[in-house]
Amino acid sequence: MKSPGKVRIHNNLGYAYLLALCNDEARREFMNALQLNPHF
Repeated sequence: MKSPGKVRIHNNLGYAYLLALCNDEARREFMNALQLNPHF
């Protein structure tokens, strides 16, 4: 990942995983986004 510290990237990746029905991966990315910025 080019910018692992950016919240939006983790959120977008989580959404893509969710659309692909990869729920575990989606949850991981959403949790990463929340850890970086709980208010996002």
